[in-house]
Amino acid sequence: MAAANLARHVPAGRVLRVLDVGGGNGGDALGLAASGHHVTVLDSSPAMLADAEKEFAAAGLADLLSTECGDATEMVVGGEYDLVLCHALLPYVEDPQGLLTRCVRAVRPGGLLSVLSGNADAQPLRLAVRELDLAGARAAIGAGLRRTEVFDTDFRQYTPTEVMRMLELLHANVAGFYGIRSVCDLITDEDRKAEPGFFAELLELELALAARMPYPWTAGLFHLIASPSAA
Repeated sequence: MAAANLARHVPAGRVLRVLDVGGGNGGDALGLAASGHHVTVLDSSPAMLADAEKEFAAAGLADLLSTECGDATEMVVGGEYDLVLCHALLPYVEDPQGLLTRCVRAVRPGGLLSVLSGNADAQPLRLAVRELDLAGARAAIGAGLRRTEVFDTDFRQYTPTEVMRMLELLHANVAGFYGIRSVCDLITDEDRKAEPGFFAELLELELALAARMPYPWTAGLFHLIASPSAA
């Protein structure tokens, strides 16, 4: 879904310099490298970066990957990249505005910033429809703080409106607003989703809803593609 959204904005036939901030094992970056783009993955985990190098090597794309081990909230880059990815990272930093500031500074004039994050406004809908937890859904309204078992830590989800305001303060104009998992998270039958035919139809539906209002506002994830401009 994210790749399909980006394809609407990334210029065809041109090799880009891409920075994947907090890119982990390079899952998002791999697809961009497969299209011929040069990708730098920045992450604080040496183990994740080692996994990225293995994945790129296995795909024959090692020459299109650079890795940097470091804290995304402390990165110092200046207008070097055509495309900067900040995917699934905002909930885990104390200063999201500061992180976005650094990401915007990394984008060259005319370049793009891709921000993907969990949607706080999706949680009440998911709890009510999927879990039938009406009390939990009511409590989740406006409550962005949640806990993840994967990383054993608290994290904060934001609404699309909140992140749009952050980008506006940085003079980054939102050129694309998309929803990901608009209906997928509401379907309880996980086995059905694993059926190839049903999955293909589900993906087709998700792609059709991705940019169609009002679905991006309540999708499980929101995806913003912004074009920073001079202040």
